[in-house]
Amino acid sequence: MAKKKTTNKTTKKASKKAASKKTAKKAIAKKSVKKASKKSSPKSATKKVTKKAAKKATKKSTPKKVVAKKSTSQSTNKTTTKSASNKTMSSNQMKNTASQQTQGKFTPHITSLKPGMPAPYFEGIDQDGNKITSNDLLGRKYVLYFYPKDDTPGCTREACNIRDNYQKFLDAGYSVFGVSADNPESHKKFIAKYNLPFPLISDTEKNIIRAFDVWGKKQFMGRVSEGIIRTTFVIDENGIISDVITKVDVDNHTQQILKQ
Repeated sequence: MAKKKTTNKTTKKASKKAASKKTAKKAIAKKSVKKASKKSSPKSATKKVTKKAAKKATKKSTPKKVVAKKSTSQSTNKTTTKSASNKTMSSNQMKNTASQQTQGKFTPHITSLKPGMPAPYFEGIDQDGNKITSNDLLGRKYVLYFYPKDDTPGCTREACNIRDNYQKFLDAGYSVFGVSADNPESHKKFIAKYNLPFPLISDTEKNIIRAFDVWGKKQFMGRVSEGIIRTTFVIDENGIISDVITKVDVDNHTQQILKQ
């Protein structure tokens, strides 16, 4: 009987230990399952991932915003400079077109004196200091030609054309006088250099030039300036203007005057 009781006690103890071990194993298994479920749960994982991604995105996005601001400011500066340059270019183009239009429409000054009008009174001195007046020339036909300046290409060709045909003027009964604003000394040099056979009147005060209305705006090589307008007057014995030549051909001026 004693042996049976001991054996029963031992078996009971063994069964209790086994049961406690089983319950411990079950508890451990439950804990591990809970931990695993927590770790493997998609919601928590996605939350962690989204938080990390959000942090990274904010870190990365902040400098991008600054760069974007800088780039936008640079682009605005570029656009403003471009627009400013375009405005200046457009204004320059407008000025150029306006100047071209004015050049295209420009007409030089033309004397108001016409054939049939009495020639204005004038007096002046020639290259030698001799006084010449329009009253002294009454009863004579004469040519009074106005030119810009001594010893310049066009004026030289005009004077030499008259020189080479001077006998034709004498045969037709004309005296010839050139007029410019040069002083007598300049006239003397010009006459000596090209052997001109007719006198040149010095009008430094431009009194004769303005009386015959041959001072005004003119254009040469696209440049507009004020000065003597090349013009020739043919005056008869009574002091009446018989012809006014405004479009002077310097190489064939004799033919224009004498109609030959």
